[in-house]
Amino acid sequence: MHRLAGTVISFLIYSTAALCGSDVSAELKQLLKERIDAISSRDTAVLSKICTRDYQVIGSAGEKMTLAELKQAVMQTETPVKLTTILSYQPFIAEDESMAFATFEIEEEVVLDKQDIAKNSLIITEIYKKDKSRWKIQLTHTSQKICLLPD
Repeated sequence: MHRLAGTVISFLIYSTAALCGSDVSAELKQLLKERIDAISSRDTAVLSKICTRDYQVIGSAGEKMTLAELKQAVMQTETPVKLTTILSYQPFIAEDESMAFATFEIEEEVVLDKQDIAKNSLIITEIYKKDKSRWKIQLTHTSQKICLLPD
């Protein structure tokens, strides 16, 4: 346990907030946007391009999906997301830029019953790793902060 805590602390010490304005930081934020857009537009080719082969997504209720399962779910459902707004973004990038993670606070508007709109407030954490000198998403975890249904 202490070894794991030491590893996490070392990672946080060696990752730097100064890199937040870097190209890596912007690239990680762009990956989140591309993932959201790919799911909304049902573009599984983009998901394959931006996610690692062992990608997993964990939803707010604890459900897990692999990349293959996510692609299948994307193709079988109509995504009702109308608008996504990134409210905050905090990346943590390893000094050697071999791995990174980022936490996002997101607000999304979801269309219900083709007319009503619900607002969700989400906390999304993503883990990234380099794959052939290119950043890819390895894991996405979503926590639902607030869900406001229309009256």
